[in-house]
Amino acid sequence: MAAIHALHRLSIEVIRALAASLGCPVDAFSRHCDDPMVLCRGLYYKGGEASCSAHTDYGLVSLLHQTAPGLEVLRGDEWVDAPPLANDAVLVNLGDLMLRWTNDTFKSTVHRVRLPGGTSVRQAIGCFLDANFDAQVAPLAACVKPGQAPRYAPL
Repeated sequence: MAAIHALHRLSIEVIRALAASLGCPVDAFSRHCDDPMVLCRGLYYKGGEASCSAHTDYGLVSLLHQTAPGLEVLRGDEWVDAPPLANDAVLVNLGDLMLRWTNDTFKSTVHRVRLPGGTSVRQAIGCFLDANFDAQVAPLAACVKPGQAPRYAPL
């Protein structure tokens, strides 16, 4: 449980930094995550052309600790490798909830897993942060240009 709590604390620090980068109060997102759904799970991929097809995560942020290559992220029209870094590094993907809250200022990370030749198995640990179950998600005022309507209705 200590590792899960540490990953949750790290994910909160990430969303606080994202809020600050928008010029919002640092708790713009985290105040909606004091009783969130946090899912941490082991991810196991066995060889094949597409071990996990292209998708986005639905929450705010996802933290991923990787042990082998294979993760690819979509940048424009091109798939680029997102290789494992140092042993204690985590990769951060933004999810669909962050996209909605920021009115598309931040985009969801489209990603997939394709095991490169010679790699038969890939394992990773994912930690997925969602907001509180009863949180209202509406585009932040800082992310809506004056005179324009938000792209998303409140949820």
